[in-house]
Amino acid sequence: MREENAKRDWNEACRRNRQRVNLRVTDAQAEQLEQRAAALQVSVSAYVKAVALGQPMPRRTSRPVNADSAAILKLLAELGKVGSNANQIARANNVLARTVASEEFADIREVKAAVAAGKEHLEQINATIETMRSVIFDALNLK
Repeated sequence: MREENAKRDWNEACRRNRQRVNLRVTDAQAEQLEQRAAALQVSVSAYVKAVALGQPMPRRTSRPVNADSAAILKLLAELGKVGSNANQIARANNVLARTVASEEFADIREVKAAVAAGKEHLEQINATIETMRSVIFDALNLK
């Protein structure tokens, strides 16, 4: 779906922007343009058009995925697996709590305390995972 939207947007932009302008710059100038465009999270082309024509800077545009972004996406996938494992542990913990509650043990208070402590730790883990996911999504400009 995303690819279809991106392709449609690209085709629409090509129809609107029929003229192509080439610009020669030094390596230092190219680096400076790339840095300024990256700081505003727009493409170099969008940055140059806005500055040269005195137009307002366009909204952020998607940037191509680089090696670092690919690594971050892989990290995000692994983080999802960790969250899944934490949820499986929480389910097992809940089953244990129900089992213990239905049986009579001499040390039932200790078992219940251990289950409650495990549940607290899992809640902290889930909160940490959610915070990490949020930071990663922000870094990649995803929602």
